[in-house]
This record gives sequence, structure tokens and C-alpha cells, in this order.
Amino acid sequence: MAVDDAGEVGSIVCFLVAKPFRGQGVAAGLLDAACAGFRERGLRVAEAYPSRTAAGDAATYHGPLALYLRAGFKPYREVGQSVIVRRELSG
Repeated sequence: MAVDDAGEVGSIVCFLVAKPFRGQGVAAGLLDAACAGFRERGLRVAEAYPSRTAAGDAATYHGPLALYLRAGFKPYREVGQSVIVRRELSG
């Protein structure tokens, strides 16, 4: 948990989904659960660090950018090859 201009921020840094279960919505479920957990702890923002150029399963351990965009995250800023994405957590 970090504190910055957005208030308390929960960070999502890694997804590990076993190969037989990839492409079945497991990462989306994990993302939803992480955001719900942050919300329950009173955090205001969820943040993640997907790569703009990741290719292949091993390179997308932060989760693919498209996963976050589908879940309502918005690009916040870019750092190197990563896009910092954020989503406001309400209610």
C-alpha cells in the first residue's frame, strides 16, 4: 500500500495462472478479488504495472494490459516499458 496524490493505493504486481487454466478468466477473477480486497481495506485506488510490449506468457506476469483495460483501469503514466494503470475503487 502506498500513499500519493490519489490517497491510499493498492498495488497489483504479479499474476500466476497455471498453463492449463490460462484463457479461462482466472486472471480476471483474481483481479476482481484483489480490487474487492483493497476496497474492503479502505483503499481508494488499485494500481498495476503491465508491460506495453510483453510477448508470451512469461513476459506478462504483471498481467496483460488488455486485462486491466477491460476491468476499467486507465493509463496513469508510463515508466520504461511499463504502463502504470489505475482504477478508482468506490463503495
